Amino acid sequence: CVGLEIRETVDGVEVPHPIVREQEVDEPANLQADMSDNNLLGMGDLQPPLEIDSSPTDAVGTKIINFILPLSGRFAAFQRFVGVFEEVCLQRDKYVSLIVVLYQNPQAQDSFNQSASEVRRLQSVYPHNRIVLVPVFEKFARARALQLGASQVTDNTQDLLFLVDVDMVFMSATLQRIRTNTVKGKEVYFPIVFSEFDPSIVYGISGLKTSSNHFRIDDDTGFWRQFGFGIVSIYKCDLMQVGGFDTSIQGWGKEDVNLYDKIVAFKNLTVFRAVDPTLVHVFHVVDCDPSLEETQLRMCEGSRYDTYGSAQQLAKYIYSHEEIIKYLEKKVQKPLS
Repeated sequence: CVGLEIRETVDGVEVPHPIVREQEVDEPANLQADMSDNNLLGMGDLQPPLEIDSSPTDAVGTKIINFILPLSGRFAAFQRFVGVFEEVCLQRDKYVSLIVVLYQNPQAQDSFNQSASEVRRLQSVYPHNRIVLVPVFEKFARARALQLGASQVTDNTQDLLFLVDVDMVFMSATLQRIRTNTVKGKEVYFPIVFSEFDPSIVYGISGLKTSSNHFRIDDDTGFWRQFGFGIVSIYKCDLMQVGGFDTSIQGWGKEDVNLYDKIVAFKNLTVFRAVDPTLVHVFHVVDCDPSLEETQLRMCEGSRYDTYGSAQQLAKYIYSHEEIIKYLEKKVQKPLS
């Protein structure tokens, strides 16, 4: 058996003789190790995280991460995101900024003002962090929102962008991975996030509408989004090099795949992908706008179907509901038992 070898690098250049230690993590103690059935190659057992011993002034630890968050409605989800951001970032890691690109939502009129007030509260409580609100009064388009958010970052020495979703929860280790795995002019980081299944399917008769532990990682609670590209860490200069987002894309979806394809095709940049068990997409019901362009609508509906539950859970659910069995038997015109 070959031992684990650790090399420290800063922006792709190896630093000799790193000091490495195992730590008692801020990652959850009950993090599950079985990831092999989530349509990924066998990952093996998760080892305790390794942390390079570094002072607050090291080159990696002081890279400012500019969180870019598009938002339309979803105030409850935004409150959860802000709670995580405060605890993980603002209270523990001063090298972060937050840019909220806030759209009005006709179906959630109060959400705009509530979200704006929450951003103003953050600005008041954390005056030494850069927290920016960009109000937009047009129909929501994620590509346009992300491009607007990126335009707020003007310091070329601190232009590390983390394009994130309001449904994500994360830990301090996530920030270290972002800083380490994103290399200016060389490497773009597309983490493979864990996406929760519907808690009503996972936890059955308990009636839970949300998981009590979003960092429970196993085949029953969710799946790895290896074909999801919406969460990305990239330097603004590299985003501009590849042409930025296609802002002609309206609504939800396709802008992430479009950007991924541009980066893959760009000869000076490489893509780094890895599962991150501290980066979790919290379950929510996906509403697909029927007015979406056909490809986007299919992508949205596929995303919705993926989050219901595992094949085993869904089969169990179907066979425990007689009315579903009768409907399916009528549909296929033969008994399912």
